[in-house]
Amino acid sequence: MIRTTLAQFAEMRQALQAPNVVRNEKVWTLLVATLFDSAPDQLNVVERLCGERLHANGRLDIWFESQPIPPRKGHAGDSEGNTKLDLAFGHVAPRGATAAGIIYGPPQPGSWVCFVEAKCLSDCSPIVSYDPLRNQLARVIENLLCFQNKGQFPERLFFTLLTPRLFKQNRNTRLYGHKMREYADPEKLLADINQCRIPCRADSGYAYPNLRERVGALRLNWIAYEDLLEPEFGNDLDIVFAPEKVKRLRERIGSAIERTNLPQSYQVRPPI
Repeated sequence: MIRTTLAQFAEMRQALQAPNVVRNEKVWTLLVATLFDSAPDQLNVVERLCGERLHANGRLDIWFESQPIPPRKGHAGDSEGNTKLDLAFGHVAPRGATAAGIIYGPPQPGSWVCFVEAKCLSDCSPIVSYDPLRNQLARVIENLLCFQNKGQFPERLFFTLLTPRLFKQNRNTRLYGHKMREYADPEKLLADINQCRIPCRADSGYAYPNLRERVGALRLNWIAYEDLLEPEFGNDLDIVFAPEKVKRLRERIGSAIERTNLPQSYQVRPPI
């Protein structure tokens, strides 16, 4: 099931009517979510997104525009708000009564979580509010390394960059291409994260982890939208120069939105 908010689905309904729908990053990402949700064997999609075969008991939910608890918290006006994750799945549970909030759960042996950062034509932001040295990829990955449930953490972590094939083949044209190359070295990733001037969160029940230990559980992966879409929409796709080849884009997403019963989507499913 695709889990998101009424506001997000309303935004997507409006986006599907726009003339430039094929330039909307969220639309392409929601299309990937619909393919994930409807796949007869979801673990095939998981393998492509995460880079390896993983285990799940039963069907997986996929979270669209979800928000984990931010690992950095300073003073009002000089802090870091919730990060909106393009997609998240794995051992992920709703956070309280929030519609978009997520936590790790249920804690159990063999658990894993994947956060997906999607980019269509845009690059990753080179700065984050209140910290000019903090880039968007480092922020999302820190959220993943710190993803928890009252001090309990998933055993395995996957960060996936999802972009058009054009930019994966021409990596030096985007900041995220340089950062993905750098972050293959955990020391460079940790150096970027540790530059953040906003204090680590220290709320009751929240345990900021030893990142040097957590980074050992992390795997980075980069996959193209076209790699996920071609089995459904045919070969030789190019969502930058020929997005119209993805036929039935509006129809496919629209029907998925209408099929989703949002109140039920917030109910907790049995553990995966």
